[in-house]
Amino acid sequence: MKPSGRQRVGSPAEQRTAEEARDLTECNNDPQSGEPSEVSEINKPALVSHLSHELRTLLGGIIGINELLLASDLSAHQKQLAQTIDQSSKSLLSVINDIVDLSRIEIGSMSMESVPTDVCKIAVEVSELHSRKNNKQIKLNLAVCDSPVLVFTDPARVKQLISVLVLRMLNCIDKGTVELTVSMPRKSGTETELLIAASTNETMAGEAVYLSTLNNPRESGFNDSRWLSLFLVRKISQLMGGTCGSEQNGNSNRIWITLPARTLDGVGKD
Repeated sequence: MKPSGRQRVGSPAEQRTAEEARDLTECNNDPQSGEPSEVSEINKPALVSHLSHELRTLLGGIIGINELLLASDLSAHQKQLAQTIDQSSKSLLSVINDIVDLSRIEIGSMSMESVPTDVCKIAVEVSELHSRKNNKQIKLNLAVCDSPVLVFTDPARVKQLISVLVLRMLNCIDKGTVELTVSMPRKSGTETELLIAASTNETMAGEAVYLSTLNNPRESGFNDSRWLSLFLVRKISQLMGGTCGSEQNGNSNRIWITLPARTLDGVGKD
């Protein structure tokens, strides 16, 4: 007997995925001619950019008002609720920023700065921020240059990369110590290389399964916001001419990026 209608095969999840893909194709094509419809002709990167700007504006208002609320006279329970609003809204803002970055990478419009930057100072700021926000029994140690060394790089992107490495590693353990290191292992004249790494010797848990994204994003098997943040670390470090990776040796786990940079006077730190 010839089957009629839509055949369902596989698990319920596979059926839903197949139907969603088919429905999306049908929406993007004119039902009469099969040609691309108006939906598929929309400038999606521009739409994402405009919508994200509107969302960030609204979230900025929520975050700002909530910070005023946190600074007011609240009971312990009210303060806990306001802190939850603060954490959730900032997490949502981070996801929106990641989506915008992904869209920029997709259309090749992500630009990079090259300005004098104190990377060690950025690492200190990121470390202090995450130490304040860390609610678990985790100590964040910092090993950076003894004295400021200015290099030409993109400070905003460097801060983004360091923040993701630290946050992902902090979320991989329940207690113990995470170490953030910033060094310049190679130099030749004014050319140098930044090595930024987050590591721990503690028992891994939680989000540890995501770390392989830095080595091969397709084999990691994930596609959520945590995967996206690490995927962007990989893509942005590559766009900056660098590399990244994840290493495991027994209980020792390390995620790292290298970035080419240029010092102002040719003096770097080992």
